[in-house]
Amino acid sequence: MYQLYPSASDFFSGTFRKSFFLIAFCFLLMSTHAQLTFQNPVLEPGKPILTIGSVYRFSNVTAGVDALVRIDSLVNGAQVQNIDQTGFGYDHAFQPYIKIGTSTRSSFQSYAVFNIQFVANGTNNAVTMQSATATNIDLDGNTDFKELCEINMNGGTATYVSNTPQISVTASNGKFLGQNTNGVEYNGIDTSARAVMFKVTQTNISSFKVRFGVTARKNTQPIRQFSLYMRDFQFSNAAVILPVNLLNFNATLSNNTAMLNWSASDMKDFSYFALEKSNDGKKFSEAAVFFTNNTEEEFQFKDKRHTNTSEYVFYRLKMIDKDGNFTYSSTKMIRIFTTEKNITVRSFPNPVMNQLNVAIPQEWQNAKVSFEIYNQQGLRVIQVNNSKTSQIQEINVQQMGSGIYILKVSNGKESIATQIVKLK
Repeated sequence: MYQLYPSASDFFSGTFRKSFFLIAFCFLLMSTHAQLTFQNPVLEPGKPILTIGSVYRFSNVTAGVDALVRIDSLVNGAQVQNIDQTGFGYDHAFQPYIKIGTSTRSSFQSYAVFNIQFVANGTNNAVTMQSATATNIDLDGNTDFKELCEINMNGGTATYVSNTPQISVTASNGKFLGQNTNGVEYNGIDTSARAVMFKVTQTNISSFKVRFGVTARKNTQPIRQFSLYMRDFQFSNAAVILPVNLLNFNATLSNNTAMLNWSASDMKDFSYFALEKSNDGKKFSEAAVFFTNNTEEEFQFKDKRHTNTSEYVFYRLKMIDKDGNFTYSSTKMIRIFTTEKNITVRSFPNPVMNQLNVAIPQEWQNAKVSFEIYNQQGLRVIQVNNSKTSQIQEINVQQMGSGIYILKVSNGKESIATQIVKLK
C-alpha cells in the first residue's frame, strides 16, 4: 500500500526527491472521481482462462494505475464467455459477456462475481484512490429473465440515473443491489437508456466487488452483455438511493376505503416516511407521516372515500434520511368506482402508448396475480407476476410494436382476457 506522506526521517535524511515524487504520484491518484478506462485486458501469467481464479490486468485505467480483475465465483452454471467485450456500449467500460446457467426450479439466480483491485502500474502493490464511481449501464430484461447487478464498495452513495427508473436498487450491509423490474429489453448496451442505470460512488477505495447475472425462469440459458462504466457524469434529475430497503408498497380498495400498505428494512440512518396524496398525479400533498424504529417494520394507512374529490387518487411515499436527503417511491393509483357494479378486469388507457393500467376485482387484491400480454400470433410478449397485487397494476408497454394484443389476467383459479390496442 502506498503511503501518502513520507516520514520525517525520510524527509531529513536526504531522500526528499524520492518522497516528493511519491507524494506527486499519490496526489494524482487522489483526484476527485477518478475517470477510469478499462481496455485491452491481459491474462496474468499462470492463471486459468475465463473461470474461477482467472485474473486479468487492465493496464493504465488511470495514470500509473492498473486494475486486476479476478473471477471470484460462478453460481448456478454461469460462464464468462468474454472478460471484456467491445464494439457496443462504452469501449472504456468493463463489459463482461456472461452465459447464464439453467435450472429446473421455477425461479433462480445465476451470476458471476468479479473482484476489482487497483494496483500500481506493472505491479501487485495496492493503490488507494480518493473517490471512484461505478455506473451500471442497461440493466434490462424480458418475460423470461431480469438482469441484476450488485456493487459492493463497502458503502458509499448510490443514485438512480433517472427519476422514473425501471429498476429497483436496495442497500444492505454496504452493498447496492440493482434489479430490473419492468422486463423491458433494450438492444445491446443502450447508453441512452437512463431508466435502467444506477451508479455508486465511494471514497478511499482500493478494491471492490461487482456481481452480474439474472433472476430467471427454469430452463433459461441466455448470453447477456453487462457494462460497468467507471467515469463520473452528472444528471439533473438523478435521485439519491437512501439507506432504506422498501420491501413492498401496495394500494388496494376495500369498501370504498383506500388501503395503503408497505414494509421496509435496513433503516439504520433513515428518518421517516411521508405518505403523499394527489387527485391528478401531479400536485401532491402530505397525508400522513410515519417514523421508524430502525428495524424491519410494516406500515398501514386508511384513506376513506369521502376525502377524495376525483375518480382516480394517487399515492406515493417520500422517504427522508437523517441528513434530509430524500427520494420517492413509485406512484400507486386507486380508482374509485361510483356507479359501476360487478367490475372485473379493466385496462386503461386503451388504446395505449407507454403505460397500461390494469384494475382488478377487489377479491383479487393482495393476492398472487399474473398479467400476460399476447400478440396476434399467440406469442407472449410481456409477463408480470405480483405476489401481493395492488388494485391497479402498471405495465410498461413502450417497447411493444403497434397493433392489437390480448391481455390475460389470472389469479390461479380464474382468468380474464381482454383486448388492447397499442399505438406507436
